[in-house]
Amino acid sequence: MKKYVLRLAALIAAGAVLAGCGGVKFPAGSSEWSSFMHDDARTNLSPDKVSPPLDSAWTKDLSAFNLFKGYPKYQLSSPALSNGVLYVGSTDSSFYAIDASKGKVLWSFDAHAPLEAPPAVAGDNVYFGSSDGYLRCVDRSGKLLWKFAALS
Repeated sequence: MKKYVLRLAALIAAGAVLAGCGGVKFPAGSSEWSSFMHDDARTNLSPDKVSPPLDSAWTKDLSAFNLFKGYPKYQLSSPALSNGVLYVGSTDSSFYAIDASKGKVLWSFDAHAPLEAPPAVAGDNVYFGSSDGYLRCVDRSGKLLWKFAALS
């Protein structure tokens, strides 16, 4: 379990660092990391300058504790970062919005199916797919705007 928490912390910290969050606050003009591998072309490059040494601003364990089962081994998708908010899905069926500077969960959305693919952010909308075959669109407050059955 300790390895899982460390991997989760490293994933979230890496997403924040790559998007320009090398500490607690975002530099003015830092770029968005609003989809998998940074942009639609999947360049995996950011124009932001990152200077070592790098440090974690925070860590967050999103696992739900169950008295009789201990901590489950859920996995998180790659995150997307937009306007200082990390968006990430989990195989526990939850989709999270996390304040990237503080690590506080702003809201969560229950998709009722595992979320394994990374989300994407465009404008005021956040898009994510789930293993039940649905593509969902929520606004930045977590309100479901629509869902589309992508299964054939």
